[in-house]
Amino acid sequence: MQIIPANDAALGSGDPTRRWALADHRGAVRWPGLTRNEADALAVALSVSDPADADAVLGQVELGVVLSDGAGPYLLDADGVLVLVIDAHPRVDGVAIAMANTATDRVRIGAVRPLAAAGGWQWLARTGCAAVDRIRALDELAAATTTAGLREWHQTWNARGVEPSIP
Repeated sequence: MQIIPANDAALGSGDPTRRWALADHRGAVRWPGLTRNEADALAVALSVSDPADADAVLGQVELGVVLSDGAGPYLLDADGVLVLVIDAHPRVDGVAIAMANTATDRVRIGAVRPLAAAGGWQWLARTGCAAVDRIRALDELAAATTTAGLREWHQTWNARGVEPSIP
């Protein structure tokens, strides 16, 4: 991964320091909206962790002026979407529940965990669902008791091919 400028990053519109991203070996721009320090940390986390699916990796970002009522941290999805870790998963140790796009008609919901190296997280399961289905999706995600259950939740919610498979 190479750190590159991302002057058109959505998060950079309100914060000019958020103009960095990473590019993969094909030159695809991923994680637009990082600060330089966050980009450095994510590049290290990716090199140390070597995840099977880099697009399932999230970069941890610091948004000190945004209030989240005790939730957090904030994460940046590979496509530049801001994701909030809303709470620890109630049944699967080391896993948290995360959500994005809450002000839109499609909500991104899933389970995440930190990578071994600081600065990165990884989706274990995720879906994009209609906002009206958000509570049901969250309840079913919270009901999973194992990582296999998280994968089953992912497959059930993505039966129509909305999101990529999770290994």
